[in-house]
Amino acid sequence: MFNFCNLQYFSSILFNQYQKLYIIPAINDYWEEHKQKCWKERENKEVILSGDGRNDSPGHSAQYCTYSLADTNDRAILQMNVVDVREAAGKSNNMERIGFEKKMDTLLAPPIVMKEVVTDGHIEIAALMKREEKYKEVTHQNDVWHGAKNIARKITTAAKSTDNADLTLWAPSIRNHFWYCSKTCANDSKNLKDKWIGILHHVVDEHEWVLEEGVNGGKCEHDPLNESERKKPWLKKESSAHKALAKIILDTRFLNTLVYYVNFRHTGFLEYFHNVILMYAPKRYAYSNQLAALDFNHHRGRAPATTADWKERYGRKFSKRTQQWCRVRVLVPKEFSYIPELMQKVFIKRITSDGNVNKRLGIPSDDPRQIAPNIAPVPPPSVQTLVDTHKTRF
Repeated sequence: MFNFCNLQYFSSILFNQYQKLYIIPAINDYWEEHKQKCWKERENKEVILSGDGRNDSPGHSAQYCTYSLADTNDRAILQMNVVDVREAAGKSNNMERIGFEKKMDTLLAPPIVMKEVVTDGHIEIAALMKREEKYKEVTHQNDVWHGAKNIARKITTAAKSTDNADLTLWAPSIRNHFWYCSKTCANDSKNLKDKWIGILHHVVDEHEWVLEEGVNGGKCEHDPLNESERKKPWLKKESSAHKALAKIILDTRFLNTLVYYVNFRHTGFLEYFHNVILMYAPKRYAYSNQLAALDFNHHRGRAPATTADWKERYGRKFSKRTQQWCRVRVLVPKEFSYIPELMQKVFIKRITSDGNVNKRLGIPSDDPRQIAPNIAPVPPPSVQTLVDTHKTRF
């Protein structure tokens, strides 16, 4: 804007110097103080942690992964860090496991008593929790929301076949059924399995079946059905659609993971936290996101906004995934009461720092650039070599 108005402004070099020397260190110090306070509040208390990672791009080409650990009960962010692909030997699939292990090891030490950790079903994290002796006292659970979403995606994929088109209408109901099974299984994996497999009988209009391993009685738990209000047809037993559904429901690998869903845990609030991060930095930037964590922790208990007659306010939002409108609860505006204190710390950092703004800063010992200057697996050729060897399509 200043360039368009032809006005003088300080340079980007000076701006970056102020960031590196005063602003970022002050934010880091403030975040550490806030984090230590959160840990102190949980001293000698059993804590259930939720963990999730967010890559800067989908697929296997990510460079940065932000991994966060939070208290599941009050949804406070307790630990957070950014993993660079250079720390994972260039393999982006390993970044989430590395971020998880780093932060878990920090919280394993007292004063926090780690009782349980909830993750999104990452295979490497599950293997790590099984084989490492240091995690033997920590119960591992998977996020039921991710599990239900993966099931719905598999059913939707199977329904793309013409013979299995009837599964399209059943996908949301089966997804909700998995959520219900996890919630009502009484922490028993056998009971969860029996309830889950029962959906194969329900979809063909069979509401009682031979009991296998659980204790739910081998029957559906819903009220008598009103056939006149039905909006989706029953599947035919042993039809192509029913067989395709059975293949998904009875998948051995998935059934073996049911033990990770018996406590009915979910990490949906971390997905919201990842949206808060986008307010401060795009995915392609390797910021540590302490500002986003401070914002999230200070405003996590906001009350719903109300109208003049004290009724809760709602908005509306269109979901591109479900192609439906849904209501959204409106919360009271954020106050950002911590910002004046944070600004004060920035000025104190400026006053108490030695030297002037032109002093040079070295690369920290934990900076990924100490491993390699960039993420390229081969050394760069000279620019002139690239110019000489370049060939166009013309």
